[in-house]
Amino acid sequence: MSSYEERIFSSKHRLNFENDIRAKRVRPNVGEYDPDTKLPPRPMLPDVTKPPPSSAESLQTFKAFLQNQPDSITETEAQLMYRAYKEKFTKRRLKEFFDSHCEEEWFKEKYHPNNSENMRLSSELNRKKRVELFWDLSSTVENLRLDYSNQSEVIKFMEKVARELEDDQRMESKIWYQSPHLFSSSRSADIPNVDAQEVRVKCPSLDQVVVECNNNGADQEMKDVDMLGRSKLETCKIVCSIVNEVIENVSDLGPSRDVCNFFGDPNYKSECMMDIEENYDTTSTVSIHLKRVPVSLSRSELIALLSKYPGFIRLALSEPTQDTDYKTRKAWVSFVNGTNVKNICIELADLEFGGRGIGAVVNKVLTKKVRLNTIVFLTHDKVVRNDIRLASKIIRKMDEDWNLTAEGGDRLLVDLADHLVEVANAEENELLGINQDEDTKEVFDLEVNDELIRYLDKLILYLRIVHSFDYYNCIEYQHEDDMPNRFGLLHIRGRGTSERLRRTMIEAHNKSQEAKMRPFMEKVNSLTDLEVTALGIRDEDQEVEKFIRANIEEIKPGRYLCPLSGKKFKGEEYVRKHIESRFGGRLEDVRNVVKSFNNYLRDRNRPQRKSERTLYRPPTNNNHHTNPPIYGRYQDPRSPLYRGYGLTEERPKLDYNDLEIFRQY
Repeated sequence: MSSYEERIFSSKHRLNFENDIRAKRVRPNVGEYDPDTKLPPRPMLPDVTKPPPSSAESLQTFKAFLQNQPDSITETEAQLMYRAYKEKFTKRRLKEFFDSHCEEEWFKEKYHPNNSENMRLSSELNRKKRVELFWDLSSTVENLRLDYSNQSEVIKFMEKVARELEDDQRMESKIWYQSPHLFSSSRSADIPNVDAQEVRVKCPSLDQVVVECNNNGADQEMKDVDMLGRSKLETCKIVCSIVNEVIENVSDLGPSRDVCNFFGDPNYKSECMMDIEENYDTTSTVSIHLKRVPVSLSRSELIALLSKYPGFIRLALSEPTQDTDYKTRKAWVSFVNGTNVKNICIELADLEFGGRGIGAVVNKVLTKKVRLNTIVFLTHDKVVRNDIRLASKIIRKMDEDWNLTAEGGDRLLVDLADHLVEVANAEENELLGINQDEDTKEVFDLEVNDELIRYLDKLILYLRIVHSFDYYNCIEYQHEDDMPNRFGLLHIRGRGTSERLRRTMIEAHNKSQEAKMRPFMEKVNSLTDLEVTALGIRDEDQEVEKFIRANIEEIKPGRYLCPLSGKKFKGEEYVRKHIESRFGGRLEDVRNVVKSFNNYLRDRNRPQRKSERTLYRPPTNNNHHTNPPIYGRYQDPRSPLYRGYGLTEERPKLDYNDLEIFRQY
């Protein structure tokens, strides 16, 4: 017998072709049952909170999770184990996302206790300015109708609002055209024996002083809204005096002039600034759209990069989304009208971050700022009343969120009940025997109430000007104060209809409109303490204690080292006191990180990676025959891969030629 046969068959199953006349059919050696052998002990339940390596990046389904568990577990145990696995998985994913994005600017502006508060105060101040602008234009708002026939008047009103917003920004800061030429040649020529570059070197913290003063002025304006206009002038005077004092102490120039030109003295303007002012149109700008701005690039770095181009005004940055895996975000760069943005796009195209460009393209100018709503019965009485009810709820909710109730919603919604409550001659109709129930009519004509429409338009314009909310489009325009068009789009009512209306049509529209507006009417509450605890909330004192213990190293018995300073101490308590006294800023950073993480967990709409569920297929047993997969290229029974269960060789075709002999019968 060949070595191949000896290797395949054992001695007792080996066929003897020499002595046996008839070959015996044998089976492969699959093992025999031994009654003396003991069954293996019942395996311990595995740690279900640790997913298998193949599903580390995605959440397993309950069915795939059960494939990794022993068959002896009960249904209750399986549910409890899967719940514990999901909690552990969610904690790990949230922690990974926070650790990878906590140092990025957009994340700090959203959850860092200090940065988020500054962003909120800035947004609140901008909305307060818009409230003042709305009441300044109240006479125009009262007579403006948002109808198809008044498109030209609506466009003129939008241009007026945009002009007021641009002029307000220009009067307050004047930094957008002065920052590249803060120390221009015309000014430095009048300063004796001092070079412009030398002044910049001697005053490296000048911009910081100006920003801090502006922030202090903004805080004062937030506290006292009634003194807003007076505070602006006082803030500018304070900033100017501080800047002149700094220049006097650094370069001995004396406070004889307004160095930073806060009051716009034309005698000290450079030619470049005068040309920009002459060509600047407050109603329109040109802009560039940046498709892919890395999240590692901060706003200040991007502004420093773009401010070298003449005519730069402002920058708008969006938040990253799941589509880009939170790696890039979009940006809109505004320039003075007449700037050659095509050449700027060519220069920006050469910039690469991480081997990829930022995708600079020219942003088209809005040609149609007024858009029409295609619904033809928006002027019907019941529809208008429903819109007034929804708009008033949105106003109250948004005003409460931004502390505008006193100067906004309370003044605007004083006579709300007069426009919501219907008036009917119920008693007179009952006495006269008139039975007219409008709610039971299936078909009726279009009813128009001009007084209700006038009041609704006032509410819609308030939402659009103050909160950048387009009612008939059901959307809130984010970061509009930084966008190229600070009052870009507005949807109004389209053409009406002369046909009769159906009751079901009106009810369906009102129900759909309320469903669309519900996210803007309801207040989103943060997660409760119990829900946040399940996600792994952190304690500030415990994290600070961990930080202190991590920075106490024992060199030898009785000798301790502080890695932060490199000093050695005789006792552990001395190192602790040293860290608390000398590195209080580091401890405060630890507390801020803990607060950021807790704020991130409490947010119901927190950004996180898209959760993908993938099936986990357990390894198959080679000793048992398994059916072929039922998906992909194996699902076709005619495929040779299906018949061979993965083998690429096709079996030979059978020959049925011997059946020909039966045809003669």
